[in-house]
Amino acid sequence: MSGAPDDDLDGDGDGDGNGNFLHRVSGVVSAGAEGNGNGNANFLHRVSGVVSAGAEGNGNANFLHRVSGVVSAGAEGNGNDAGVVRAGLSLTDGHRASHLRVASFDGEGRPAVIEHSFLVENECHGWRLDHFLMKRMQRLSRARIQRVIHGDLDIDGARVKKPAATVLTGQTVRFRRPAPREPEVVREVPVLASGAGWYAFDKPAGLPVHPTARYHYGTLTAVLRENFPDESLYICHRLDRETSGVLLAARTREAASTLKQAFAKRHVKKTYLAVVHGAFDGEQVIDAPLGLAGGEVRVQMGVRSLAEGGLPSRTRVRPLARHGAYTLVEACPETGRQHQIRAHLAHAGYPIVGDKLYPDPALFLEWLEGGMSASLAARLTLPRHALHAFRVQFPDPAAGDQITVESALPADLRQFLAANDNGNGNDNGNGNGNGNGTSGARDPHPDRLPQAGEGDDPGYGRPRGRMGAPASSERRLPWQ
Repeated sequence: MSGAPDDDLDGDGDGDGNGNFLHRVSGVVSAGAEGNGNGNANFLHRVSGVVSAGAEGNGNANFLHRVSGVVSAGAEGNGNDAGVVRAGLSLTDGHRASHLRVASFDGEGRPAVIEHSFLVENECHGWRLDHFLMKRMQRLSRARIQRVIHGDLDIDGARVKKPAATVLTGQTVRFRRPAPREPEVVREVPVLASGAGWYAFDKPAGLPVHPTARYHYGTLTAVLRENFPDESLYICHRLDRETSGVLLAARTREAASTLKQAFAKRHVKKTYLAVVHGAFDGEQVIDAPLGLAGGEVRVQMGVRSLAEGGLPSRTRVRPLARHGAYTLVEACPETGRQHQIRAHLAHAGYPIVGDKLYPDPALFLEWLEGGMSASLAARLTLPRHALHAFRVQFPDPAAGDQITVESALPADLRQFLAANDNGNGNDNGNGNGNGNGTSGARDPHPDRLPQAGEGDDPGYGRPRGRMGAPASSERRLPWQ
């Protein structure tokens, strides 16, 4: 399991690896009872919100495996699963005119066939099939569109091979293709806190939110559909693929509308932690309009005047702790532009450690072309950019109460900071955030920059739930 050794998931163990623990089976997080020294336990398996009791004895249990939204019972005996064939799995949220799903899986549980589907809307009534597909998949060439049509394509279930075929309003065009081999991602997405209309998830670094050209199955959208098959979740904002931390999702259409309006009206306050190059001294407000940079990387942002199309952008940044040649900073965006914190910090002369795009997009292009080479890894220092969504404060969509949810600084960033303290840092890297300081205590000198080794831990090492209270024991997982 990513984030911890396979057998190092114990709670109050007796020294032999037995104890209260969490075990993940087929993508399901399940809570176990205390073992007796032989791996025997009464297992409680949480499956899509259903808790079922297993049997005791030599590690054997009646497992419930949720597979692509289907719950099936496994057999008892030596901890082995009954064979389960996976059904299809939706990869998009189902609220759009286009849809992506895994049509079938291979013997190793990896996607084998991907199915794309497009609803024909009023504006495309009577169009040629090839023209319709070119509109819906603008990045594909005309030749690629022809290959799609001559492959495995149907309209409302009827096979079609003619590019000139007519599409009508309300029809659904589907085509299937072999699934690409995707990069490995962490698929454990803990729930930090929840309410009647929302969830707050702890997104791991490296997991994209929505499907992209390289990621279909390995996305937050797919993970949530797999783990919450009975709920239709609406992601309310976005985090970059390499950014970790708090991400909100609504559980109803009404809650989604309320939360998205709260974001639009700036009633949601977001606080990030970042590790930057250099000695960042004193609180700064970076007030610089941002717009597309117009370089080789289409999504890269840059400082642009309002006359050049830049949009007003403000980020408040203050230093928290010095760690050798780096500084841990707190960044609060007062506007919500794409890549705002990353672009602003690079513009101010303090780029985020591990950032491939800011300030030098050549690093991103090198990574895109050849992956993470040893040379590139040495120049980046970290394999991902050191940006973490630490806290989100928002009005409850039902009651209107102010909710605060926090996510612990991830282990990779804590370890990086500790390594640059020459062993005298603020955190001992044990995953609990205790270090040598007082975990959970706020910095008693907020205007003073703590120096490495002082042991001040302003609560960044542990997860917190609603209203800033520690996350409940039901939700806390060992890698938090």
